[in-house]
Amino acid sequence: MKVLSGYVNNYYLFDAGGEFALERVERVLNKKPREQQLVYSKLTPEYIRVTPAPLEIPIGKQTIEGTQYEVTARVFAVGVVSVLFRRSFDGELRSLLKDKPIGLEKKAVEISSRILSDLKEALESTYDHHVEPEDYKVIVIKNEGIDAGQVLKENERVIAALLREEGDVSLLSDEEVKRVSESAISYYHDDLAVIGFTGAVVIEPHDERDVLTILELANAQLLELRTYNDLLIKESDRTYSQVREIISPRAGLLLKPARISETARDIAELRLEVTDVVSDIYNMSSFIGDWYIGKLYALASDKLRLKEWHADVERKLDEVEDFYSLALARVDAQRNVWLEFLIVLLIVFEIVLSLTVYVK
Repeated sequence: MKVLSGYVNNYYLFDAGGEFALERVERVLNKKPREQQLVYSKLTPEYIRVTPAPLEIPIGKQTIEGTQYEVTARVFAVGVVSVLFRRSFDGELRSLLKDKPIGLEKKAVEISSRILSDLKEALESTYDHHVEPEDYKVIVIKNEGIDAGQVLKENERVIAALLREEGDVSLLSDEEVKRVSESAISYYHDDLAVIGFTGAVVIEPHDERDVLTILELANAQLLELRTYNDLLIKESDRTYSQVREIISPRAGLLLKPARISETARDIAELRLEVTDVVSDIYNMSSFIGDWYIGKLYALASDKLRLKEWHADVERKLDEVEDFYSLALARVDAQRNVWLEFLIVLLIVFEIVLSLTVYVK
């Protein structure tokens, strides 16, 4: 089997607890990080861009548990810090099956914490929340003059095991191997990308930056959708408790409309904020009008289930609004009962008053 050479990218993406004002990052760091843009090497229009472009912060070479890595961090405006560890490899893909990097996540946490501390002044719309970081591995094969399709055919079981994080290639069924191989996209005869939920294998002898940027971007979107989904779960619980308190018999009737209005305002602000953030998340991928980049992004989006996470966020927002509608309906119903009672009481009072005058 042909010896392959290239490198392994280990990504760790962290939620920043707010959105970054990228124009402030330069002032905060007192230097301008590099903008990481797509290079569009595959006949794609140059005017299409990732907006706003993430900023790149070179960390440099670091030796972790005896292995040397080139380390880079990127800052995304939606509130994500991505830490990338890159190391070279040379040999058969099978040798990477047992590749379980030690100490990378701990180092990534250390680097991201330092960056977040430095960029605290550049954060806006902050929130107090924490979700587990997204990690993603991309194996890049750089051999020149190879047939990418043939490489896939010869290594499809190994590639399937790598993307399914299985150490033993014999454990996977033929159907599962076939399913993984079908998740491939190719442009030239010597390039190919097989994309999975936890990682990807990329064959690209020329310039792989487009593919890597797309995969990193999709994972940043996934992280933020997960973050806001968790935030909305907590907000839903809080709103439910608030609504129950408002509609309870112990709550004063006169105070209920004011409290309902306050809750409605909070819910409206929350929906606006989440809608804006989700819009920003998807606006980063405005390049999808291009055929190759768009197809690559669509495949990554499908594998990471971005649409399902987006739908979950929308459902949580609807749930919060339903709580408000329920509370408003209950308050209106109670108010109508009291109004009817007062009307009946006034009628009775008028009757009694009339009878009293008549008796006199």
